[in-house]
Amino acid sequence: MTRFHTRLIAVLLVLLSSFVSPSHAQQAAEKKRTPIEKTSVSGLVVPGSETNLALRTRAAQFEFEWNARTRVALKMNTRLLRRLKGGKLSFNVHLSTQVLTYQVPKGPITGIVVLRGRRQVDKALETARREKWIPERGLRLEFGQSVVEGHLPTPDDPRFIGTWNPATTPRTLRIGATAYEISLKRGGQTTALLYGLITAADCRPFVNRATVIGSRRGEQATALGRLLADHEIRVTSR
Repeated sequence: MTRFHTRLIAVLLVLLSSFVSPSHAQQAAEKKRTPIEKTSVSGLVVPGSETNLALRTRAAQFEFEWNARTRVALKMNTRLLRRLKGGKLSFNVHLSTQVLTYQVPKGPITGIVVLRGRRQVDKALETARREKWIPERGLRLEFGQSVVEGHLPTPDDPRFIGTWNPATTPRTLRIGATAYEISLKRGGQTTALLYGLITAADCRPFVNRATVIGSRRGEQATALGRLLADHEIRVTSR
């Protein structure tokens, strides 16, 4: 084989490798083109790599991050709201003697009851006016807020909004000049979402479960994935 043929083969191999192995720039560009998938993942909070946290599910483990836009809520049974006393909320971890205590920010607490749809508006308004009572299903509490004048549900905005008072028995939601009882006086159980009480950094590995609502970038369901909680994190005890 002549020197000319040797050089020709070397050139051909270089050209072939440029098609087979993408450059770092090409790999980065491909990664940027990977679609960001909106998702909701629930699992046990566990330690991640370095200082990160992760969610462990039956099929996978996902490290998650958060940013300034992330809303964090403590999700709990409304029966535990009676434990809110003296500026603190304390309750036992499920099936454990461990007690979790959270400081309650000073200031009014805004209560929001979200109806399941506009078709329930008329019935809910009729019950509220007749019985001065609002079922606390779909309750969301915003701590450290300003006093709100309140809002009664409409088809375009099916929510009760008022100032929530945990000190009365039963608890009340004041909308305008009227204080409505807010409870489950007809039985059953439900959960509430409490905002402004904790941060994402308050998640405790092997103690809390969480639902991360946000996005992930092209990870396989069986692999170690990464989540960005750019919408919301809902935290519960185990």
